[in-house]
Amino acid sequence: MVLALGLSDAKRALQEQQAVTNLTNDMLKKNSETLKQGTLEVAKESERAIVDIETLKKTNADLIETIDGVIKIHEEGRAKRAAAEEELKNIEQELKDKILEINVNKE
Repeated sequence: MVLALGLSDAKRALQEQQAVTNLTNDMLKKNSETLKQGTLEVAKESERAIVDIETLKKTNADLIETIDGVIKIHEEGRAKRAAAEEELKNIEQELKDKILEINVNKE
């Protein structure tokens, strides 16, 4: 009976040891999978550029559009100023002509 009891205890201890071993193996596998995935994600992100090329392309296109817009506005302003200058010359000439006309009629 003592032998049977000792054998039963040894069998139960063996089963518990196997359960601990299986659990340890499962935990190690899960931890290694988690470590692998995390390491790969970190490596992938660290190799990624700080700014995506698509962002740089859009930014560059916006800057070019801005420069083109400013140039167009300056050209339109220059043309308006030139037209205003011509108009001022015409107004000034009209005034001079009127003053000459008045002076000629006085004589």
